[in-house]
Amino acid sequence: MFRLSLPLPTYGTKKFLAIASSILFSAQPIAKVHSAESAPPTFFGGDKTLVCLNTFQPFGFGTTARFDSSQYDSNPFQNGGTDAESMPVRRLEIIRAAGFQCIRIVVDIAALLASADHDKLEELTKALMIGISKRVSTGLKVIVDIHPFPKGTHPVEGWSDVDLIDGPLGVKFSRLSSTVAQLASRLSANFDPKDVSLELFNEPPLPEEFVNKVTWNLQILGYWRRIRAALPEHTLIVSGMGLAAIDGTVSGSSPSGLLSLNPADFDANTAFAFHFYEPIIFTHQGTGFFSHVHGLHFPATSHPGGKGQAEVDFTRAITQDTGLNAQAKREYIANFISRTRHNYSFFQYWNSWGAPEAIDGRFATVVDWAKRNGLHPHAVVNTEFGVNHNRQGCSGVAPTESASLYISLVRKAAFRAHLGAITVHEAQGSCFAIQDRASPYHFDAAFLAALGLATDSTE
Repeated sequence: MFRLSLPLPTYGTKKFLAIASSILFSAQPIAKVHSAESAPPTFFGGDKTLVCLNTFQPFGFGTTARFDSSQYDSNPFQNGGTDAESMPVRRLEIIRAAGFQCIRIVVDIAALLASADHDKLEELTKALMIGISKRVSTGLKVIVDIHPFPKGTHPVEGWSDVDLIDGPLGVKFSRLSSTVAQLASRLSANFDPKDVSLELFNEPPLPEEFVNKVTWNLQILGYWRRIRAALPEHTLIVSGMGLAAIDGTVSGSSPSGLLSLNPADFDANTAFAFHFYEPIIFTHQGTGFFSHVHGLHFPATSHPGGKGQAEVDFTRAITQDTGLNAQAKREYIANFISRTRHNYSFFQYWNSWGAPEAIDGRFATVVDWAKRNGLHPHAVVNTEFGVNHNRQGCSGVAPTESASLYISLVRKAAFRAHLGAITVHEAQGSCFAIQDRASPYHFDAAFLAALGLATDSTE
């Protein structure tokens, strides 16, 4: 949410970056095949919008070594247990039976990037291939999500999202490109393009992180070209800087998000992703920057006591937080209450974003962008959305009724837009979860219904 104040690049720096980029990315031109009659990307080629489930188990957050947290464990893919423990075939069958057509496998790519040698990289890649195969065998399509984690949340230092954008001449970016290219070659050899797609970078950092660096649009283009050479038939998925948002509305950074991408740079078997966490004061209440927002209802008009009560409750939570000093408390209150221009403020929630119509308006923005760029509707996909909500072990966050209503509204908006997919975050691991982590792996019925998976098909 906070923007960094960094010096602007000098003319000399800009000129160097421009020259370096033109040399590195001056490969053969890509055929501009997008048109009003464009076919959908192969993976998203069906008649209907895919409903996908986001999963971090077991590949999504690598475990660190028992006696050295600065290094990955020799078997880092144990988030929630081994693959056999966290995602047994029976659980995958339940996910498929619930109506999900696809599963998004979050891959902590840094576990591969930090591999000590070729043999370790091969071992981890093989484990991932086996996991993908198991999911495909149960009838689930698979989005393989290359998922660098934000700085400060990464299991091992030095491999966060901002570390990996050091550009085409950078050590980390080059390592990312070469490692994912190797992974892509294995996908090409083992899986049908209709069954597996590859998402190249979960949430590219904010525009501010690219100051004095090659722009994200040039970095992703060079990266995409390298992966396309290794994976010629499969759908590749790209997203815009600014945390894969639609645009800079949430972050305050512009240009940003999906709308900052130029589809003409890519081929017709490329899909363009966005994550939808709007309004973020509602979806992320109770966590991180929004940890002092509790029990906020959606739509805003349904909140008991209205805006005034929400602000009173927020102020009380801030005042009672002994971990904040006086200055931090004043800043929080000002940001959420006094500074009404902030898109995450209570004022904006009540006056702009906390209504069903706001969701429809944001999806209309996506549809307009796709039409302007001659894209098939299925070429635009949502690869994350969800709500931090009340459930077993979670309280004081979004009420279940509000969260499920929000999920339903987003799903309906996406279906009307004929997107290629929507992906609900997540199976387990946080208060966003919609499935029990232990057998018999029950889903929350309200969320299945909201996703259209347990309702009359005529809805």
